[in-house]
Parts: sequence; structure tokens; C-alpha cells
Amino acid sequence: MVSARVKGAMGLIARLLVATALIVWVLRKANLRSVLETLASAHLWAIVVSIILMFLSVVVRAWKWQIFLRADGIEFPLSKLNMLYMVGTFFSTFLPTGVGGDIKRVYDLATLTSRRAAALASVLMDRGTAMYTMLVYATIVILARWELLGGALVCAPFLAASLAVIVGAPLAIVLAPRLTRRKIPLVPHSVMQKMDNFSSTLSRLARKPSALVFGLASSVVCAVLVVALYWAIIRGLGLAVSLEAVIVVVPLVVAITMLPISINGIGLREGAFLYFLSRYGVSSSDAIAVSFAVFAVIVGFGLLGGVVFIFEGLRKSNNPNREGFLP
Repeated sequence: MVSARVKGAMGLIARLLVATALIVWVLRKANLRSVLETLASAHLWAIVVSIILMFLSVVVRAWKWQIFLRADGIEFPLSKLNMLYMVGTFFSTFLPTGVGGDIKRVYDLATLTSRRAAALASVLMDRGTAMYTMLVYATIVILARWELLGGALVCAPFLAASLAVIVGAPLAIVLAPRLTRRKIPLVPHSVMQKMDNFSSTLSRLARKPSALVFGLASSVVCAVLVVALYWAIIRGLGLAVSLEAVIVVVPLVVAITMLPISINGIGLREGAFLYFLSRYGVSSSDAIAVSFAVFAVIVGFGLLGGVVFIFEGLRKSNNPNREGFLP
């Protein structure tokens, strides 16, 4: 029987191969020299605006996280949650998985509050509402631009998958406590108790109307900020891409990069930009330049999170008795 560690290593290698294959395919479609020239012409203001928009997005997401925590009886300062979120962006960017930052946030919060189920449930509700909103957004643009985006061959599988998540996720949250309360012979009772505690906490949060409405509304705000971020990058590169193209393409690209078949969306992001922007007449080289610029901004912001992580670690090491936001 293959161990979990071996399976994890095999999965990582598979995702690495997928990312490499996609990048090679994408680069063969574009003129690398043209891509580099476009990137070199980027305006500084676009980089500054992009970083500001990403920071605003973090503030909104941290506020949403605070609301979910408060709905479960946990009071936590917004400033500390902002810091935890910044550190999470570093781990999400530089670990070979898209959920590294979420795991880090769960770990830090669970350590500080000693409420593991509540920490995990709040992070899942935060991430879940963001993903749910983006999938709804993607579904709307698919229906609105069905033929332009490739018709049934391209849109039908995407639409089916999106609708499955949109309908299935709420049902799973509602039905999970019923399943975890059953006795399963091969699963230890202690494990089932932990699963039941978590599923009950998650279901309880999902039934808080005010928190859920705020979570979805703030996710819409974050989606608008993401569109503005991409628009700023495209304008900063001096590319003639319509605002409609950005509004339509962004949710599709974000949704595709959620697929756990690559490393942090590498290759998937480039391939999605290449295909969808080409539907609006954007050249392959310009589409790849946009993708690389977006990735560069993500990496740059992740590095800022790394600076926060190192700085807070140094502060705590110099003062072990200080109550910090990290364990």
C-alpha cells in the first residue's frame, strides 16, 4: 500500500509536470522577445496601483474573516487578522499548493484561540464565499458570452462544473453534520468526533444570515478589486484591450487557476489568458505578457507578506513574552 507521503510526492510531481508542459506549450504560441519587450515597457504607476489594490483586497478579506469569527463568538482585532492574511499570501505564493496560506492562517488562529474547529471553519467560510462568488460571476459571463467564448465545446463543461459546485457546496455544508454523526466502523470514534465538531461549526456559521450576506457582499467587492487590478496591469502595459474583455476574462481565469492540477495555477493562468483574450483579438504575445505581469505582481505581494512574517518573528524572538499574532 502506498503511503500518504509517497502519494503526496507523486501528486506534487504530477502537478509540476502539468505546469511545465503548459508553460512550454504557451511559450511556443508566443514570441518571447515580444513578451519581454511588452513587460519592459510597463509603467511604474501600474505596479503601484496593483499593489494598492491587492492590499485593499486583503483588508476586505480580513474584515470578512473577522465577521465570521465574531459570528462564532471569537473577537479578534482587524489589524492582527490583516497581518495573518499578509503572511498567508506569502505561504500561498511560495508553497507548491494554492492552500498553503489558508493552512497557515488556520494554524496561527488555532494556536492563539485553542479552537481548531472554529479556526478551520472561519477560514473555509472566508475562502469558500470568495470562490463561490467568483464561480457565480464566471457562470454569468459564460451565459452572456457563450458563442464568443467558444460555444458548447468550451463553455458546456465549464458551466456544468460551476453549477455543480454552486449547487453542491451549500448542500454539502447542510448535510455534513448528519453524516459525521454516524458511526463508521473503520474510522475511530475520536476522529468522527473532531469531524462532527468541525462540520457542526461550519454549518452553524453558514446559517448566520448577517455573516453570510456580509461574506458574499464583501466577496463581490473583492471580485471588483481583482478586475480593477487586472485592468490596471493591462493599461500599464499599454495594451489595447477593452474593458469588456477584462470583465469577461478575469473570472474565467481565476476559476481555472483554482483547479488543483498545477502548482499555484502556473501554466493554467497563462493558457487561460492565451485562449480567452484571443477571443477578443489580443495577440498571443500580449496575452502571455499580461499573464506574466499578473504573476509578477502576485509574487511581489507575496514577498511583502514574507517581510511581515520575518519582521514579526524577529520581534517575538527579541521579546518572547510579547503577545504576538504568530505562535
